[in-house]
Amino acid sequence: MNARERHAGSLRLRLLVRLALQSMSGLGAVCVAVYLVIFLTLDQRQDETLAQKREAVTHLLTEQRGAHDLAAVRHLLTDFLAGHDELTLRVADREGQVLLTPIRPMPAGARAKQLRFDVALPAELGGRGTAVLVFDKRRDDALLARLGWTLILAAIGGTVVLSAAAAIGVRRELAPLRALVKQAAAVGVDRLELRLDGRDQVEELQPLILQINELLDRLAGAYRQMESFNADVAHELNTPIAILVNSCELALRRPRSPEELKEALASNLEELHRIARIVADMLFLANAQRGATASREEEVELSELAAEVIDYHEDGLRAAHLGAVVRGEARARVDAGLLQRAIANLVSNATRYATPGTVVEVVITRGAVADADGSVDASVSASASPGAGAGASETMSAGQGAVGGRPIRIDVVNVGAAIAPKHLPRLFDRFYRVDPSRSGASRHHGLGLSIVAAVARMHGGRAEARSSDGVTTVGFSIDPGPLRA
Repeated sequence: MNARERHAGSLRLRLLVRLALQSMSGLGAVCVAVYLVIFLTLDQRQDETLAQKREAVTHLLTEQRGAHDLAAVRHLLTDFLAGHDELTLRVADREGQVLLTPIRPMPAGARAKQLRFDVALPAELGGRGTAVLVFDKRRDDALLARLGWTLILAAIGGTVVLSAAAAIGVRRELAPLRALVKQAAAVGVDRLELRLDGRDQVEELQPLILQINELLDRLAGAYRQMESFNADVAHELNTPIAILVNSCELALRRPRSPEELKEALASNLEELHRIARIVADMLFLANAQRGATASREEEVELSELAAEVIDYHEDGLRAAHLGAVVRGEARARVDAGLLQRAIANLVSNATRYATPGTVVEVVITRGAVADADGSVDASVSASASPGAGAGASETMSAGQGAVGGRPIRIDVVNVGAAIAPKHLPRLFDRFYRVDPSRSGASRHHGLGLSIVAAVARMHGGRAEARSSDGVTTVGFSIDPGPLRA
């Protein structure tokens, strides 16, 4: 089942169904209330009518003592019931003998309400008797039936009218949402600058529009970064591949001696190693970006790791007429191989740009504080760099904030040309170079500082670069992890 088949249905239809049900429920409740009020009113009227007629019959038979026989009593009561078609009266003496039968007998099965009471009769008829007054409810029942059907039709008709009005209103209120859909559909790869316009939208949609626009900003940035990354990858791989192709073509133009072929193969192998390093570094960065963490299997002294890295780069430092020194010490539980790789990249970077005759410093400090969110940020701070006077400096950091209580910083400091502030935000981007001419690209493919930032993230820290007054500091922080007491 695809995403289209899993949707929750039409919002418009759900609103219309809900409004229709609410309208029917409301109108139905009103109609039921009206019906009950009329029903109770009619029932009360029936009881009051029976009570009034009982008093009238009792008064009539008590006052009319001149009626001495049955015919006179019958005539008297028949006149009393004239004009009251819904009422019938039956009178019996004490022995139960019926003296007066209903003039209009009730049909069999007809619904009626009756009231039995004692009455006074002439002495010739026994003096006392029993009367039964019956109220025919058929007219009231017919009235209630007509009222019931009228209310049902009114409820249905009202629901239809209200639902139609609601449909028009819902369609009108959902028009801004349809406009948003059209705006979102207009955003494409070739129109990444478009954003949703929330000026005419209701307040409830503003947070959604804001979040979508922020998402589009991130997607546009990621797409531009991907385009730049693809161009950089193509550029980095193009040179060694072109060298390989040219070398093979030259080797095949004429017969070559074994020594010449061996030389060509050695050159090709060097370029293949370069391509392999680029691919391996890209795979490493991809794994780090997916959230890979350092193993932290051993507790080491960081100053010793830094010293080993400096020993490895001794020839390069000597060739560049540079000295190197490690300052500070700290123990941490880290992935020693990854940490040495990061320090080596920083030392190699400093060796390339340091002024001959100066000293490259590897500074290890404890207690640096990283941002809680670990986001990439640029800030201006007042700091003193080793080997330079205090002053304002441009700072750029990348990565994730250290999670330990007292993170450890490892900085590599060199004296040389300052890095312009505009380059600091992108120093840790893949394939980024401050020198647009890409000088030295045959030896360095622009992933070194990206790997430093990745190693810092894998150790719960972040990478940071500062440059001012001819002193450049590039380093990273790490969480030292659980240490033995």
